Parts: sequence; structure tokens; C-alpha cells
Amino acid sequence: MKISHELPLSLLSYSEDWNDYDYCLPHLLDKHTDYKQYFLEAKEKGRFIIMDNGLFEGVTHTVTDLLEKINLIEPNIFIVPDAWNDSIITVKNAKYWTQFKVPFKTKLMVVLQGNTVNEIEMLYRQCIDLGYTHFAINHSSIVYQSLCDSPQVIANQSVGRVMLINHLLSQNLNNFYETHFKNLIK
Repeated sequence: MKISHELPLSLLSYSEDWNDYDYCLPHLLDKHTDYKQYFLEAKEKGRFIIMDNGLFEGVTHTVTDLLEKINLIEPNIFIVPDAWNDSIITVKNAKYWTQFKVPFKTKLMVVLQGNTVNEIEMLYRQCIDLGYTHFAINHSSIVYQSLCDSPQVIANQSVGRVMLINHLLSQNLNNFYETHFKNLIK
């Protein structure tokens, strides 16, 4: 298992000690020169970098802006723009992003969004068909509330996420286990 914490700028210099990989928020590259410099150095050192798209932070980037940042940092993974709990917009964005040339080492990732387990399954299948091999599981999906019955939303999010992963594993969608978990679970 690999772990990475989003660190505040004041603690970013400890990332190599505390994190197995770095997590880059593209809007901060323009805001803070120290942040940008850290990620340029991380790239030079060969650190594994995941670059997000800013959805959770409420930041909307243009495609041009994101492509410039991807080409600057050359992350190992870029999370294509998704839409909160919306599988339809997320799959449209996933399809749209397949047209762009990104650095050779950069792989595109899709966050599995949706209002129901069926929508998430469908999104996963569609993105597999588009050639995606990297997926993230939304940390606070609305789906988790339907999978768990606790009055505590945060408890449902924690347990529901595990339940969704177990459900996807049990369905063996496009060899879900073989593709994403076999080498992680020993």
C-alpha cells in the first residue's frame, strides 16, 4: 500500500520523508512559486506524482491551462476532470481527454463518479472501453449513503467506500480484481 498526504506548503519539504508519492494541485503551481519549485524538483528526482484536476477544491481550469501544467510537471498520473456524483459528465470528459497528447509517462485516471452503484459500474465499463487503466474511488460519493444505514454521513462514507470496492470486486467487472488489486493484496 502506498500513502500520500496532501501537505500544506509549510510542510511540503517533508513530503519525501512522509509520503510514498506526491499529490499535485495544479492551481497551486501558479499561486506559490515554492510549490511549483517543489514539483519541478520532484519531477527531476523521479518522484511518482499524481496531478489532480481541482474539482474538490472548487477550481475550474481550462484545458489549455491543464495541458500546460501537465507538460510542465509531467506527472505519472493525471486525474481527468470529473463531475461530482455525475457519471454522464465524467465519461464525456474521459472520452474528451483521450484526444490530447500528454507526456509519454503520464497516464490518465478517472474518478468513478455516480449517483448509484449501477452508474459507477457503467462508468467503469465505458472507461475501460476507452482504454483507461487507472481509476480512483470518490471519497464521499452519494452512493455510500445508500450502501450503509448509519445516521452518521462520515461513517457511511468510510464503510460505503469499502463496500463499493468489494461490490466491484464481486462483480469481477472486466477482471476488476486482476487489473487493480492482485498485486496489491498478497
